[in-house]
Amino acid sequence: MHRRTFLHLSSSVIAGAELKKLLAEAPMPMATLGKTGLRVSRFTLGGYHAAVRGMDNAVKLIHRAVDLGVNFFDSAHHYNKGLSDEAYGKALSGGLRKKVLLMSKAQLRSRDAAMRQLEETLKRMNTDYLDLWQCHEVSTNEEVDQILGPNGALEAFVRAKEQG
Repeated sequence: MHRRTFLHLSSSVIAGAELKKLLAEAPMPMATLGKTGLRVSRFTLGGYHAAVRGMDNAVKLIHRAVDLGVNFFDSAHHYNKGLSDEAYGKALSGGLRKKVLLMSKAQLRSRDAAMRQLEETLKRMNTDYLDLWQCHEVSTNEEVDQILGPNGALEAFVRAKEQG
Protein backbone atom coordinates (compact mmCIF):
# COMPACT_ATOMS: atom_id res chain seq x y z
CA MET A 1 0.00 0.00 0.00
CA HIS A 2 1.29 3.44 -0.85
CA ARG A 3 1.79 5.97 1.94
CA ARG A 4 -0.75 8.36 0.38
CA THR A 5 -3.39 5.64 0.16
CA PHE A 6 -2.75 4.62 3.77
CA LEU A 7 -3.07 8.19 5.03
CA HIS A 8 -6.26 8.74 3.05
CA LEU A 9 -7.86 5.52 4.31
CA SER A 10 -6.81 6.02 7.92
CA SER A 11 -8.07 9.62 7.99
CA SER A 12 -11.38 8.44 6.52
CA VAL A 13 -11.74 5.82 9.25
CA ILE A 14 -10.98 8.37 11.98
CA ALA A 15 -13.39 10.89 10.45
CA GLY A 16 -16.05 8.18 10.14
CA ALA A 17 -15.64 7.24 13.80
CA GLU A 18 -15.91 10.88 14.84
CA LEU A 19 -19.00 11.35 12.70
CA LYS A 20 -20.58 8.23 14.15
CA LYS A 21 -19.91 9.57 17.68
CA LEU A 22 -21.42 12.96 16.82
CA LEU A 23 -24.50 11.35 15.30
CA ALA A 24 -24.96 9.07 18.30
CA GLU A 25 -24.94 12.08 20.62
CA ALA A 26 -27.20 14.25 18.44
CA PRO A 27 -30.88 14.48 19.40
CA MET A 28 -33.40 12.74 17.18
CA PRO A 29 -34.78 15.18 14.58
CA MET A 30 -38.47 15.80 15.29
CA ALA A 31 -41.38 17.26 13.32
CA THR A 32 -45.03 18.08 13.91
CA LEU A 33 -47.34 15.62 12.16
CA GLY A 34 -49.61 17.72 9.96
CA LYS A 35 -52.25 19.59 11.96
CA THR A 36 -52.37 16.98 14.74
CA GLY A 37 -49.85 18.70 16.97
CA LEU A 38 -48.16 15.34 17.53
CA ARG A 39 -44.35 15.54 17.70
CA VAL A 40 -42.91 12.61 15.79
CA SER A 41 -39.38 11.50 15.09
CA ARG A 42 -38.32 12.09 11.50
CA PHE A 43 -37.24 8.46 11.47
CA THR A 44 -40.03 5.92 11.71
CA LEU A 45 -39.64 2.20 12.27
CA GLY A 46 -41.71 0.34 9.70
CA GLY A 47 -43.41 -2.75 11.04
CA TYR A 48 -43.29 -4.80 7.88
CA HIS A 49 -39.67 -5.74 8.45
CA ALA A 50 -39.87 -6.00 12.22
CA ALA A 51 -40.93 -9.65 12.45
CA VAL A 52 -39.16 -11.05 9.40
CA ARG A 53 -36.33 -12.50 11.53
CA GLY A 54 -38.49 -13.67 14.40
CA MET A 55 -40.15 -12.21 17.45
CA ASP A 56 -37.05 -11.86 19.64
CA ASN A 57 -35.23 -9.90 16.93
CA ALA A 58 -38.29 -7.72 16.36
CA VAL A 59 -38.49 -6.80 20.05
CA LYS A 60 -34.76 -5.97 20.13
CA LEU A 61 -35.13 -3.84 16.99
CA ILE A 62 -38.06 -1.89 18.43
CA HIS A 63 -36.27 -1.34 21.75
CA ARG A 64 -33.12 -0.16 19.96
CA ALA A 65 -35.17 2.32 17.92
CA VAL A 66 -36.72 3.69 21.13
CA ASP A 67 -33.26 3.96 22.69
CA LEU A 68 -32.13 6.01 19.68
CA GLY A 69 -35.06 8.42 20.07
CA VAL A 70 -37.54 7.02 17.55
CA ASN A 71 -41.06 7.60 18.83
CA PHE A 72 -43.13 6.88 15.70
CA PHE A 73 -43.85 3.28 14.76
CA ASP A 74 -45.72 1.90 11.78
CA SER A 75 -47.56 -1.34 11.14
CA ALA A 76 -50.45 -2.67 9.11
CA HIS A 77 -53.00 -5.35 9.87
CA HIS A 78 -51.64 -7.77 7.31
CA TYR A 79 -47.87 -7.32 7.80
CA ASN A 80 -46.42 -10.80 8.34
CA LYS A 81 -49.91 -12.16 8.99
CA GLY A 82 -50.20 -10.06 12.13
CA LEU A 83 -46.80 -10.89 13.61
CA SER A 84 -45.59 -7.31 13.22
CA ASP A 85 -48.51 -6.10 15.33
CA GLU A 86 -47.73 -8.77 17.92
CA ALA A 87 -44.09 -7.67 18.00
CA TYR A 88 -45.18 -4.13 18.87
CA GLY A 89 -47.50 -5.49 21.54
CA LYS A 90 -44.70 -7.44 23.15
CA ALA A 91 -42.00 -4.77 22.77
CA LEU A 92 -44.11 -1.86 24.00
CA SER A 93 -45.42 -3.52 27.16
CA GLY A 94 -44.54 -2.30 30.63
CA GLY A 95 -45.44 1.34 30.08
CA LEU A 96 -43.33 1.87 26.97
CA ARG A 97 -46.50 2.17 24.86
CA LYS A 98 -47.26 5.53 26.49
CA LYS A 99 -43.93 6.94 25.29
CA VAL A 100 -44.44 6.27 21.58
CA LEU A 101 -46.86 7.01 18.75
CA LEU A 102 -48.26 3.93 17.09
CA MET A 103 -49.73 3.86 13.60
CA SER A 104 -51.48 1.08 11.74
CA LYS A 105 -53.45 0.65 8.55
CA ALA A 106 -56.51 -1.23 7.35
CA GLN A 107 -56.70 -2.52 3.81
CA LEU A 108 -60.35 -3.61 3.87
CA ARG A 109 -62.81 -1.11 2.45
CA SER A 110 -66.13 -1.68 4.22
CA ARG A 111 -67.07 -0.19 7.58
CA ASP A 112 -67.59 -3.52 9.33
CA ALA A 113 -64.49 -5.19 7.90
CA ALA A 114 -62.29 -2.21 8.76
CA MET A 115 -63.65 -2.18 12.33
CA ARG A 116 -62.89 -5.91 12.67
CA GLN A 117 -59.37 -5.25 11.46
CA LEU A 118 -58.97 -2.44 13.98
CA GLU A 119 -60.14 -4.64 16.87
CA GLU A 120 -57.74 -7.42 15.81
CA THR A 121 -54.90 -4.92 15.49
CA LEU A 122 -55.54 -3.44 18.95
CA LYS A 123 -55.65 -6.91 20.49
CA ARG A 124 -52.41 -7.99 18.78
CA MET A 125 -50.66 -4.75 19.76
CA ASN A 126 -51.90 -5.06 23.34
CA THR A 127 -53.21 -1.50 23.35
CA ASP A 128 -56.59 0.18 23.45
CA TYR A 129 -55.78 2.98 21.02
CA LEU A 130 -53.76 3.95 17.97
CA ASP A 131 -52.31 7.39 17.47
CA LEU A 132 -52.88 7.19 13.72
CA TRP A 133 -55.03 4.80 11.71
CA GLN A 134 -55.32 5.05 7.96
CA CYS A 135 -56.36 3.23 4.80
CA HIS A 136 -53.62 1.13 3.26
CA GLU A 137 -52.75 0.61 -0.39
CA VAL A 138 -55.53 2.64 -1.97
CA SER A 139 -54.80 2.16 -5.67
CA THR A 140 -57.98 2.62 -7.68
CA ASN A 141 -60.90 5.00 -7.94
CA GLU A 142 -63.20 2.07 -7.16
CA GLU A 143 -61.45 1.63 -3.81
CA VAL A 144 -61.84 5.33 -3.07
CA ASP A 145 -65.56 5.03 -3.89
CA GLN A 146 -65.88 2.05 -1.53
CA ILE A 147 -64.03 3.79 1.30
CA LEU A 148 -66.03 7.02 1.00
CA GLY A 149 -69.37 5.44 0.06
CA PRO A 150 -72.22 4.19 2.26
CA ASN A 151 -70.95 1.61 4.79
CA GLY A 152 -67.41 2.37 3.65
CA ALA A 153 -64.26 2.22 5.74
CA LEU A 154 -64.41 5.98 6.37
CA GLU A 155 -67.41 5.34 8.63
CA ALA A 156 -65.22 2.98 10.69
CA PHE A 157 -62.51 5.62 10.94
CA VAL A 158 -65.01 8.22 12.13
CA ARG A 159 -66.51 5.80 14.65
CA ALA A 160 -63.08 4.82 15.97
CA LYS A 161 -62.13 8.48 16.41
CA GLU A 162 -65.37 9.15 18.30
CA GLN A 163 -64.61 6.17 20.56
CA GLY A 164 -61.14 7.52 21.26
